[in-house]
Amino acid sequence: MGVLFALGAVGALLGAWVYHQYMRHWTFRNSLLCVQLLFAASGMLDVVLVTHVNRKLQIPDYVFAVVDEAVSSVS
Repeated sequence: MGVLFALGAVGALLGAWVYHQYMRHWTFRNSLLCVQLLFAASGMLDVVLVTHVNRKLQIPDYVFAVVDEAVSSVS
């Protein structure tokens, strides 16, 4: 459980860095659109796990589930 929170914290820091480096001059509408698209894509990770697409990409279920949970904790 601690690993998930640590990965979530790293993801939050990475998101803040990406915003500061690349998105701070964007309009609010463009920023909102980008964030909503990323949120929708992160919601589809469960479908990837259930349909075993991750296995076709040679990603073990455990690793994919941990990454999915870390992404979900950030969003």
